[in-house]
Amino acid sequence: MARGSISLQPRNLDVLQIFVRKASHPQPCLQHDSPHTYTQCQALIDITNKSFNRFAPKILVILLVAAMFFKVPPAEAEIVLPVISDLYPGSGSEGPFDLQLPIQVTMAVIEPNNQEFSFALPKVLPVMDYAVAKMNEKYRGRIEFRYAWGLGSCDRDVVGVEAARLSCSNNITAFIGPACSKSVEIIGFMANTWNIPIITPIGNTENIGDKTIYPRLTRINPWMQSALVTTVFTLLDMNHWKNVAFFYDDDVMLGDLLGETFTKSFKATARFLWHSYVLFSKKDTRMVYRKHLEDAALRARVFIICAELDTRLDVLLEAHDLGFTTNGEFVFIVIGVFSRPFTDENTWNPQPAGRYPPPEVLKEAIGHCLFLHIDGSGSENPEWFEEEIIQRSEAYGIYYDNTSTPSSSLSRYYDAVCMYATAVNDTLAEGGNPYDGLAVTSKIWNRTFYGMLSGKITINSVGDRFSDVIVSVLDPQRETIQTYAVYESVSSTLTFKVATKFPWPYNKGEPPPDQPLCGFAKKKCSLSDSDDSNVVAGVSGFFGVVVMIGGVVAVVMFRRWKAQSERDMWWWKIDSGDLSISAVKHAPSILSMSSK
Repeated sequence: MARGSISLQPRNLDVLQIFVRKASHPQPCLQHDSPHTYTQCQALIDITNKSFNRFAPKILVILLVAAMFFKVPPAEAEIVLPVISDLYPGSGSEGPFDLQLPIQVTMAVIEPNNQEFSFALPKVLPVMDYAVAKMNEKYRGRIEFRYAWGLGSCDRDVVGVEAARLSCSNNITAFIGPACSKSVEIIGFMANTWNIPIITPIGNTENIGDKTIYPRLTRINPWMQSALVTTVFTLLDMNHWKNVAFFYDDDVMLGDLLGETFTKSFKATARFLWHSYVLFSKKDTRMVYRKHLEDAALRARVFIICAELDTRLDVLLEAHDLGFTTNGEFVFIVIGVFSRPFTDENTWNPQPAGRYPPPEVLKEAIGHCLFLHIDGSGSENPEWFEEEIIQRSEAYGIYYDNTSTPSSSLSRYYDAVCMYATAVNDTLAEGGNPYDGLAVTSKIWNRTFYGMLSGKITINSVGDRFSDVIVSVLDPQRETIQTYAVYESVSSTLTFKVATKFPWPYNKGEPPPDQPLCGFAKKKCSLSDSDDSNVVAGVSGFFGVVVMIGGVVAVVMFRRWKAQSERDMWWWKIDSGDLSISAVKHAPSILSMSSK
């Protein structure tokens, strides 16, 4: 390539695409104080996106061909995304800073438009309107808050382009969201480049849990998947269970993410031998589950099941038919994908009644189950907040009624804005740089925020909200689901509430061992080609018959020997039965006659 020409690398193509889209996009619509309604903006964005899709390839070809023929110095040819230090002079980590008040900060919100999601953009924007208004009122004269929004997706590619577009046109100082963990992955990398904080109200998977990779990311979802992993690992360690079979439903929303979280966590440790089984509840039959269970039984006695009601009960009922749930050898750690509390109604007494076997059968099937869910108490929306959001949502085409109310996840968007505002204000008060993402993030981590809508929020030293996990079991005495233990994240301890241990009704109150006596494939015992119980019964029967026949033969032989011995001892004795006396009359002798 000639000296001074533009390098045609993928990065340059991406940047050109971003700038072409930026030039054609209706930017005023993306700001919260735009005179256009949300519906008008959405329609305008759709039109411009269609125009872009039609003409962008031609524009890109022209730009690239021009780059090949016109030589420019390399420094001028380099196109880079703006970083925050370019937008705000002196925005590195140096300080103190003499900034003119009020300073201006602009948050970005990028969420999908799919209204089936609780975090759909038209549902989130009313919350952002309210939060920004409250923060401007609280910090008037010191900090001026604004926000810009973009139509996002849970697709990694889409959200990256949207984040770049907003940052280029609005001087973004923080990201509130996105909700999808896959989207957070991409924006997390971009936030590192721009040195701005990101607070996700919902993203909670371990794919974004490594804060050496995402040092500006704070996660405030009370249902942190890492807490479930820690609780499971605690249970495995305390019972000396090493061999694990992991089942998760890939067809359920968040099921694949929960599967990825556990898979990544198992791979990160050498403490356990684990095997995963992917369930597809939309097409799998119970026979498929049965085959998975039979294969897993050759590898483990501890089964972790991440699935919702119908799927997990189908798996447990197949395990019951195989005898796994009542033979005392198996443990089932059950986790709901959406972490709803476990009750009698979603364990052994579900509705409709005709869909499942009688409660007596279901109680047997869950006798050795440990049910795990994250404690979500205190996360409900306050009534006054719901009324405010319902009223504001009408401007975005969202209407709630008696059957639908704003999701509790929406309050966490409000909390995220409050936490960011507090961190910016504290940074200013200490003479720091409010545009330094790491500095602002440090004011959020390792801290407790009181008075939040979703309850007290305690963020740990790596930017994750503490989550407690409840462990429930079927109480064999009360025959109802009871909370037996709670894993407390703050103290990292499992505290028993009902008893000192779990009941384990089919193993005499003791936790099942990690491996059966003869091994998973029964190869540790000399007789391993058939079922142990059948072998023992057959051998016992055989020896029983042999002993019985031997006994009969011994009695007969003893009697013969005894009779023979008596004859040998009394050989000289004549038995009276052997004697016979005959009555014969004899004639007198000659001598006797002469004497007469």
